[in-house]
Amino acid sequence: MRSGWCGPDRMRERSVVHVTTVPKSLMFFTGQGQFLRSNGWQLVAVSSPGADLAVFSSAEGVPTVEVPMSRSISPWADVRSLWRLMGVWHRLRPQVVHAHTPKGGLLGMISARVMGVPVRIYHIHGLPFETAHGLKRALLRSSEWVSCRLATQVLAVSPSIAEVAERAKLARRGSVRVLSSGSINGIDSLGRFNPDRESVARSLVRAELGICDAARVVGFSGRLVHDKGVDDLCEAWEHVKALCPSAHLIVMGEFESGDPVTKESKALLTGDSTMHLVGWVNEPERYYAAIDVLALPSHREGFGLAAAEALAMRVPVVACEIAGLVDVVKDGVTGSLITPNSSEELAAALVRYLEDADLCEQHGETGRMDMLDRFEPRSIWIEQLRLYEELSTQTE
Repeated sequence: MRSGWCGPDRMRERSVVHVTTVPKSLMFFTGQGQFLRSNGWQLVAVSSPGADLAVFSSAEGVPTVEVPMSRSISPWADVRSLWRLMGVWHRLRPQVVHAHTPKGGLLGMISARVMGVPVRIYHIHGLPFETAHGLKRALLRSSEWVSCRLATQVLAVSPSIAEVAERAKLARRGSVRVLSSGSINGIDSLGRFNPDRESVARSLVRAELGICDAARVVGFSGRLVHDKGVDDLCEAWEHVKALCPSAHLIVMGEFESGDPVTKESKALLTGDSTMHLVGWVNEPERYYAAIDVLALPSHREGFGLAAAEALAMRVPVVACEIAGLVDVVKDGVTGSLITPNSSEELAAALVRYLEDADLCEQHGETGRMDMLDRFEPRSIWIEQLRLYEELSTQTE
């Protein structure tokens, strides 16, 4: 890497650093390393220590740097993280720091601004203050405001989230950009999330979980927290079972201590024989192949990645009508949009799909075509590269 921010060979040696709070988030950038290298850029990843950091480095051929970062509000830990990040920028001299998620964005933007990194991009994946209250809401909103103000460019993963950010005065009206149709890295509908490549997974996964081939199955993918609508799903499941006694629910995700689900929901998820808790999975496409409809009753989303993945796998989606999800699910066309916090609407929509296989097939097929049309990964990469070049040129 170069020794300074300027120089005659900068075009050949330009570097961009992705900053995420936790290394698991680096999966969002799969494929970008090779694409950037082929276009004269070097990608580096900075995140907290963890096995996923080494996995990403090996799979993508990308150098990584460990900087511990806390996801929660932790002043002293955050100061230490800032100091370490400033040291990283002093050593690497990147042209672009591209920071993601609230804490990674805040620490990344402050440290990059202090060290004079010329291009600072804050990428909004979601806005946690939307569902927070009181002092916590004020602190979260202030954090987002600071990240946006210190960035030379603010991006959002969906048009509706960009609108929310601008309406909340985090950034100037019209200043938040969205790459292509949205998302952080597109959806690999021709490769990983191709249902034709997972034709045998339906039977295999169901056999592993003790679900017969004829059963109707709902899926859920996400963190097992209140904000993801897990409590609503558990409440709705009682209604679903009453109308569809043979239905099953496959749950992909792990419990988290922050924003926990109720004790009743946790007991149901771990004790109901019709619920299959499979934890965090590295190959969600196998499980999408095994379900008939995806439930995503989240109260807050940035884009709704699970919804897009399921649609690419020809699985219709029942989701809440909120920012992020409205950019992915087309109501009555590729799925159903329901009122947030309504277990009754959620149950009714799920039962509709469970009882109508033709509707599942119709909305699933339309959904796949939509994902192929709007969220091809390379289109994201090309627009992102153009943005790097554009912003770099402006700083010369």
